[in-house]
Amino acid sequence: NQQEGSFMPIGQWIDIYKNGAGDYIVSPKILEKQNLLKNAGVLTIKMVALSGIGKTRLLYETFKDKTCISDKSFICLKSDSKDLEQSVITFFIKDGNDADLLILDDCPNDVFVRIIAHRDQYNPHCKLIGINNDYFNHLNHVSCNLLKLEVDDVRKEVYEYIDAEIPAENGDVFYREQVKKISDGYPFLAIQLVEAFKNCKHVNALDVEALMPGLLKIDPAKENNELIVMQTLALFQPLGFSGSR
Repeated sequence: NQQEGSFMPIGQWIDIYKNGAGDYIVSPKILEKQNLLKNAGVLTIKMVALSGIGKTRLLYETFKDKTCISDKSFICLKSDSKDLEQSVITFFIKDGNDADLLILDDCPNDVFVRIIAHRDQYNPHCKLIGINNDYFNHLNHVSCNLLKLEVDDVRKEVYEYIDAEIPAENGDVFYREQVKKISDGYPFLAIQLVEAFKNCKHVNALDVEALMPGLLKIDPAKENNELIVMQTLALFQPLGFSGSR
């Protein structure tokens, strides 16, 4: 695990990340955004998206072949650290004074603005990519390229993935439509829902209540305690779970 404020070579991060990488849903619009991330002529990018669309996975898919990175390319996955700004200054002065790429995942907007200035001062040739979930608070006043990941960028391909994974000829038409409705085009949720459906051992797998234990990977031996988790989640997002009010 990476420590807060530490900088890992992107090649090393890719080798770690690939061990847990599962299905990935791509679209022409996603490929366009990968090209922007790789574009050597674009030095400052702010990527924003709501959770579940796949910001970190997009980074992995973009750089996994390692053709656009070097041993001077770094990523910081704990960029919400309160000491991040000073860590970046120290990085640029010491080990990162000749870095060609720095990615700051989960980096707050105000911190990213100041880090742009530090990059311009200490290493103006370093490509800087900042990422967070602050979708509704853009950096329109900052000179950088805004890359927004939106559900509509991949919704069609998500639904095609669900159709392929839960084919009509298996008699799963109703549940397939339910998975589409619940996922609402979000790739991560769609993949998890499909996996839960395939692994579900319930007799009736065609309703949300049967789905949720599979989705949350609940152990039947601990069902009483873990059902509390489902009821609690249902307070914030309707899950179709009985007893949730």
